[in-house]
Amino acid sequence: MTCEHNINNANNTNGVFTLMADTDTDNEKNMAIDKRMHSGSVNLDDLLGGGFEHGIITQIYGASGTGKTNICMSLAVECIRTGVRVVIIDTDGFSAERFSQIAGSDAREMARDLIIYEPADFHQQYSAITDVEKLAGTGIGLIIVDSATLYYRMGLVPDDNGNVHIRRQLVEMLAGLHRLARKFNMVVVITNQVYTDVESGELQPLGGNLSEHLSKTIIKMERAGRDKRRAILIKHRSRAEGQSVELTISDKGVE
Repeated sequence: MTCEHNINNANNTNGVFTLMADTDTDNEKNMAIDKRMHSGSVNLDDLLGGGFEHGIITQIYGASGTGKTNICMSLAVECIRTGVRVVIIDTDGFSAERFSQIAGSDAREMARDLIIYEPADFHQQYSAITDVEKLAGTGIGLIIVDSATLYYRMGLVPDDNGNVHIRRQLVEMLAGLHRLARKFNMVVVITNQVYTDVESGELQPLGGNLSEHLSKTIIKMERAGRDKRRAILIKHRSRAEGQSVELTISDKGVE
């Protein structure tokens, strides 16, 4: 049984799971949102100046287990609660159980406003973004790509000259997300994997300047205890960089 079936009935075509929303209410949901989108965590929203910003890409990076996916899941639930549909492009495997845990008793109903893509490679990942553009105007307000760089990392080769094509694919994917955010005033969130810089010894996000340039807000995640995480603001258009807050991972999501 697929994870999507644990929530609701789903249509599955080429790795795409669509949990359908009521078309009667689509027009009501298809509206511009001026305020920032809340994450479910007061601390994280405060760090971002009120929440996640529309019309830009927000990048969240950090080592495995630092809370990136939990932030995305909590954000998705909060978004749906406001009456806005959500698209999740999940390369790691969507956890219906975690979604249900965070959404609580409303999970089954909320899943109707959730569209899930599970691409099997970088090409399908890019195709999913193209598909989302066709859905614009149906009440979608949030796009999450978790992880945006998994297949990029898998495609890298030791000879850097052989990475030109996959770097171009990464640029095209990020440019597509940037276009969607700008054109339709959507909140776009990507998670990014990390590597250890040989010179500094510090963890750095994959994609280098490519992902940094198109991400107007960047958050670094770190462990701060068993169920504690630290969110550090690396880049923001109107907030002081270097600020940080402590977050708690619980059954309810990120608090």
